[in-house]
Amino acid sequence: MKLKFPLLIFLAVLSASTLNAQNISPYKFSLGLKVLSYNEQMSIVNSDFNNNDYQLNSLTGIIFKVRNNLYSFRGGVDYVKQKDNNSQQSCPTCPGYTGVNEQLKAGIGFEREFFYYKVRPVIGVDIYYFRSEYNGKIIPTSTIASSVENIRNGGAFTPFIAVKVYPVDRLTISATANFNGICFHEKIQYTQGSSNVKTSAPGTSRYETYFNPLGGLTLLYNFGSFED
Repeated sequence: MKLKFPLLIFLAVLSASTLNAQNISPYKFSLGLKVLSYNEQMSIVNSDFNNNDYQLNSLTGIIFKVRNNLYSFRGGVDYVKQKDNNSQQSCPTCPGYTGVNEQLKAGIGFEREFFYYKVRPVIGVDIYYFRSEYNGKIIPTSTIASSVENIRNGGAFTPFIAVKVYPVDRLTISATANFNGICFHEKIQYTQGSSNVKTSAPGTSRYETYFNPLGGLTLLYNFGSFED
C-alpha cells in the first residue's frame, strides 16, 4: 500500500502531454558520483540493524547516462558497507552485537527531464539486482558467543523524482527521492562459538518497500557533444 499512491502519480505524469521535444542538453553522456544519501535501512534480525532507521551514507555509487532526446538511459552501481560494534549489552539480559553489513545494487533505468532552464524536474524508474550480506557475532551474557550470516538476493523496482541544477557548463547536481520495492530471498546461518556447529534457518522469500527521502545527491560531469 505504501507504493500505490506514488506509483499512480508517477504513471500519470509519465504519460501526460508535455512540452515539445527539444535539445535540452548539448551533451550525449554523463558520468556521476553519488556523494550523499539518506535512506531507510533494511531490518536485519540478530544485529544492530534490527529496525528501519534512516542512515546517512557518503560516496556510495557511480552512475553513467546516455541521453536520447528528452530521455536519459542510465546504469549504475551502489555499494554500502556498515559496521555495528555494540558489544556492550543495553540491559543485563540483552545480547550484544558486532558485525558488518554490506549491500550491493547494480541496475539500469531511464529518466525523463523537463526543460526549465537551469533548474529542471525529472521523473524516472530503475530496476536493479540487489544483494546484502551481514556477518556478525551475537554476544550473550552467560554463554559463548555465536556468529550469524544473513544473505539476501533479489530484485527491485524503484520509481523516483528528482531535481537537476546546472550551475556551470558540463556540471550537473541532482537530488533524488525514491521508493524501493524489493523482492528477495533470505538465508540465515548460525555457528556456535564453542562447537563450531552450523545450523541454518529455513530460507524465506518476501517483498518489502522502503522510502528514501534522499535516494542520492549526485554530481555529474557531462561530455560528448551531439555535433561531434
